[in-house]
Amino acid sequence: MNKLFFLLLLCSTWLNATELKPSPLMGIQVQANPTGGGVEILRVLPDSTGSALGLSQGDVVLQINHTAINSPQDLVSKIRTLAVGDALKVAVKQGPETQTLSGELLGRPPEQHPDFAVVYDQVTVGQNHLRSMVYKPHDLKPGQRLPALYYIQGYTCGSVDHSPFMQLTLQQLLNEVVLNGFVVYKVEKFGVGDSVGPLRCDQVDFSTELTGFAAGLQALQAYDFVDPQRVYVFGHSLGGLVAPLLAQKHQLKGLSVYGSVVEPWYDYLLKIFGEQAQLFGTDAETAANNEKLIQPLLHAWLKTDRHWDDIVADPQYAAALESGLMPHSGDQVFNRHHSFFKDLNQYDFKQAWANYPGAVLAMHGEYDIQAINADWLKDIAQAAPQAVTQIIPQSEHSLMRYESREALMTAMQTGTFSPANPGDHYSHEVAKTLLAWLKKTEKN
Repeated sequence: MNKLFFLLLLCSTWLNATELKPSPLMGIQVQANPTGGGVEILRVLPDSTGSALGLSQGDVVLQINHTAINSPQDLVSKIRTLAVGDALKVAVKQGPETQTLSGELLGRPPEQHPDFAVVYDQVTVGQNHLRSMVYKPHDLKPGQRLPALYYIQGYTCGSVDHSPFMQLTLQQLLNEVVLNGFVVYKVEKFGVGDSVGPLRCDQVDFSTELTGFAAGLQALQAYDFVDPQRVYVFGHSLGGLVAPLLAQKHQLKGLSVYGSVVEPWYDYLLKIFGEQAQLFGTDAETAANNEKLIQPLLHAWLKTDRHWDDIVADPQYAAALESGLMPHSGDQVFNRHHSFFKDLNQYDFKQAWANYPGAVLAMHGEYDIQAINADWLKDIAQAAPQAVTQIIPQSEHSLMRYESREALMTAMQTGTFSPANPGDHYSHEVAKTLLAWLKKTEKN
């Protein structure tokens, strides 16, 4: 299966001043061309560079500014060398003909909503400037301080500036929260979106990433329209691991998480190859053998002080590395720097939850394959003094709703599964549960 890429937020130019500029939006979803060189376009976003150039689904991009493009990675690397406003010459095969389309690289348009204000701001962490976004209700009165929800995203280096995808399931959830009277806040990771500076998401460890989220929390609590004593965190997926760690050093009114885990990352990854693989159709015997094959590699990587390069060079792990079970390329493992998950594995999340005395809401989707099972809810319930847990019926990891697990798997296999364009599959129950908990906690 060819790996798909969305060439959206790619690169930001280093600025001497702290003003952050919109990042480039190529706006094309591509895959390696199955019939030869170049990359095939699967989708073109409206109001993007690709749309302005006249690119269409089925076109094959061959060159950009005279540089050959033979893979999605080539395309990403080339655009990263450019800035908004730079001239583009794209050699593209459209049907039987090859032609060159000319234009300029456009920036990402800002998020907008008719029912609340979207304020673009930034957070400074050393020499790094991280883009932040604040949603403010229109009926905010002068001098009024509102409760706020801080959204912490999952593990990827994708942007939380959702301007091309305002129907994204997680964005719909955030919209529902602000429309119910809360300020909503989110911040980009290092080097993502409009963010600039020497640090990059794909090169930092978990603890470094945590400093960016902590700086965002301090900035949120400092706004004169936010009540710093009434700030909540909503952590999605791996963001649910960030939530209790933020609470160790910052006063928070409550923590809410969806689709997360509590166990050490080493233990979770073993379940990926064993228990989760069976959810995707792997038979029990094969899953057990795969887990047995990968376990020594995971142990060396996550539970010893050996460097990743040394592990990769060790013949005893060659079979596991060559099996294709664990995605890795260069210094990247599971699409993050190898140090990210090794650092993550050092944290005791059960203890972090036990140390938090405030209100907690932990939610798990009935069909959440990424979080695997609802056992982590029991861990939080046992650890956190005021924890409330809830399984959301028929909901999966990215807040999509399906009638059955089989219907979800069919959607994934046929390419109709799309959290960015969920249609009537968006699970309103997650936001409904979150809002009911927020309002109840506000009364206490």
